[in-house]
Amino acid sequence: MSQIHYAWVLGFNAYPKINNKDYADSPFVIFAESILLGEGVARIHTNLEEFRSYRKKQMQVSGFKVVRGQVK
Repeated sequence: MSQIHYAWVLGFNAYPKINNKDYADSPFVIFAESILLGEGVARIHTNLEEFRSYRKKQMQVSGFKVVRGQVK
């Protein structure tokens, strides 16, 4: 998950957005889904949301401020 996230940031110089439920998939979700399905990972949205939550907690523990997913 972290490498997919990092690849997006490097490739597009933008923070990857995960769409809300009941909305069309964001470009990042489509990108991640194509990779994760190929690796046999299911529940793409859930896994991306769980990774984002985990990442935020780890960044905050390390002393970083995280605002809307972006490290400040």
